[in-house]
Amino acid sequence: MMVDGEESGGEKEEELAQEEEVGDVEVIDEYTGENGGGDVPAMEDEAEDLVDMAHSTFSLHNSDGKPESDSVFCVDISENEKWVLSGGEDNMAFLWTPEAPDTSAKAITGHKDSVTSVAFCKGDKYFVTADMGGFIQVFETESFTKVWEFEVGDVNWVKWHPVVPILLAGTVEGAVWMWKVPSFETKTIMLSGDPTISASFMSTNRHIAVAYQNGSVKVIDLKSGESEVNIEVRTEIVSIARAPDDKIIVTGSIDSTVNMIASQTGKVICCLQQTDRKQEDDNSIEDIMFHPTRPIVATACINNKVCLWDTQHQKLRQSLDHPQGVNKVVWAGDRDHLVTSCLDGIIRIWDVDKNEVLAEVTGHAAGILDMKISTNYVVTSSDDGTAKIFTIS
Repeated sequence: MMVDGEESGGEKEEELAQEEEVGDVEVIDEYTGENGGGDVPAMEDEAEDLVDMAHSTFSLHNSDGKPESDSVFCVDISENEKWVLSGGEDNMAFLWTPEAPDTSAKAITGHKDSVTSVAFCKGDKYFVTADMGGFIQVFETESFTKVWEFEVGDVNWVKWHPVVPILLAGTVEGAVWMWKVPSFETKTIMLSGDPTISASFMSTNRHIAVAYQNGSVKVIDLKSGESEVNIEVRTEIVSIARAPDDKIIVTGSIDSTVNMIASQTGKVICCLQQTDRKQEDDNSIEDIMFHPTRPIVATACINNKVCLWDTQHQKLRQSLDHPQGVNKVVWAGDRDHLVTSCLDGIIRIWDVDKNEVLAEVTGHAAGILDMKISTNYVVTSSDDGTAKIFTIS
């Protein structure tokens, strides 16, 4: 894996290196086995000088001349890598190119609240922008033609179906909305009065696991609108993901709890939690990512840690310390490189077999809020009011 010409190196090993003890881990289940983990490399608190390693930078979210920066909350990049979307605190979204960000930008107006979701559909024919107030717009990408707009209650998440152009959104009222594009035939699924916090499509593409704030998860059949599996965990859920084979669903909670759930039965297999956290700290699990081929799931936590959990033995394999909170984790390259985005504004690339940082990629002057990875690019958005493109291979 290369980042801005810097080789990250290392050949793939068959198995993770033998674990070393990394600290106390509380295992709230009899099935979880012994504690374990890998050595954590020391990290410097901050870089002495900010070096901008970005291939290009988009800055039009802060073109109003105000001295303070408007945060850029979300980004996405098209499959063909021709277009990038960004949305921000300025109630604006933009469509732009990696090679000429500011000069190529097309402004998307009409939003009256912070734009918190932007996404291209499968195949890039359409893209969506959505704000916190629930105003949603859909455009044809190449023609930049708006084909639809709609307003629902306050939105927590917006997702395209992974195969066909069907758009879904979850609201604070507990509704899951679904629209077929371009007919925009509408279906509303209301199975709870609690806010829908996040969702993950199952590999069947007909089912979606929806997490609710009250600690419940429902595996919903999108055709019937019925919940086929109902799951209850004991803590407020923040994030959710499912294993590549659909057998396990993992939820992350506000108190750093990680629940592993049998998706077919709804049984909570185990509940894992770090015990070295401070109760007064923010311990929210912001992101979850399963390894595509190995029994490992990575969780990103605001308490400055990324944890790699062994899903076969239900225990901690290793912990990756960061100077500040971590909000995104993505497996990349040969899939044994983990890319993390941190509130110190730095992207880190880890070799999880060697348990070491291969590269620290700098450029942002404030915390990174979103990160997407394509074949050749890492795209990020930040509290510094910019979105950046970093090149990889």
